Amino acid sequence: MKIQDIVKIAALTLMAAALMPIRANANPGDIYVSYNGHAAIRGTIYDYAPNGIGRVFAPSNVIPRGITFDGAGNLFASIGHAGTVVKFAPDGTQSPVASGLGFPEGLGFDSSGNLYVADSGGTLNKIAPDGTVSTVFSITGAFFGGVAVDGADNVYVADAAAGVVYKFTGTLSTFASVPAAFGLAFDSAGNLFVSTQCEAFPAGDCTDPTIGGRIVKITPSGIQTTFASGLGDGDLRGLAFDAFGNLFVADLGLAAGHDPSRAMVLKITPTGLASVFASGVSNAEFVTIQP
Repeated sequence: MKIQDIVKIAALTLMAAALMPIRANANPGDIYVSYNGHAAIRGTIYDYAPNGIGRVFAPSNVIPRGITFDGAGNLFASIGHAGTVVKFAPDGTQSPVASGLGFPEGLGFDSSGNLYVADSGGTLNKIAPDGTVSTVFSITGAFFGGVAVDGADNVYVADAAAGVVYKFTGTLSTFASVPAAFGLAFDSAGNLFVSTQCEAFPAGDCTDPTIGGRIVKITPSGIQTTFASGLGDGDLRGLAFDAFGNLFVADLGLAAGHDPSRAMVLKITPTGLASVFASGVSNAEFVTIQP
């Protein structure tokens, strides 16, 4: 099947799914994607089965950014424009978690149940299990995107403005330099994968293959290699691995002349084979996997 046909089929599937009821009690391994800009499904979260069949999980007035699950199967979402984080129970019931968080983007849990929230303005916040919010660190002039937590509870944050990934162990350090870094995800071997974006913050040149559209792999010792390049329209966002080592990539779809039809969710196998998992949407922001 040609890639154009795959795109058309995925687009029709997504349009049909918009008419379905909100999904309850989703299955482990489902892929969740936050969308915040499509005219028909503006501001919602989709739940996709591994075969690509998707339907609405959250209502259309959420306008989400970062999404992640806790160990009990609750989905947490950052609402950028509102400066809040909300929780969705497995049946879709929504409840508030925290407010006053600037413009929150990426989310990540540590093993103690603390939720780390990256404010795009350059602040990393921590929400304790009892709801207490504290500031971990702030960097003037930063543009924070994705968050990831390793097996030792070290916290990593992507700064697209500086083109670096920070590591916080109790002490802040620069873990790696990756131009236009945004999305973060660990594989099962402890390698950190970083997506790059180019649409606005700050590089802006999506024709430069050294900036957008790349996935960089960084070993625990800091060795970098390019895992994939030339992906989508170059404006990549969130990342997530499933249990089989497949990497799912959100492509915002605004870089190429602000054409919503260019947005998609990509699936990359452990061998590096990329395909379109879902399309026909715009502003695909973050991806997470149902535990």
